[in-house]
Amino acid sequence: MGICDSLYKNDSDAKIMAKLEDCHNPDLNSISNHTLSELIKSGKQNYLIIDCRFEYEYNGGHIFGAINLNSP
Repeated sequence: MGICDSLYKNDSDAKIMAKLEDCHNPDLNSISNHTLSELIKSGKQNYLIIDCRFEYEYNGGHIFGAINLNSP
């Protein structure tokens, strides 16, 4: 998909948020609910929220504007 490649290039203008160190799955980059809330409220930055849960979980409720990407 190329998302990961473009975020981690040295010349990328994407900004990686500080990730949680104590999340349930340390292999996933996760941010705190407070960090997300501040980002949304600021309205100053473009961002993309990727919801990696199963589709039925996403359909049960998700953050407005989030996209669902999951893989079995």
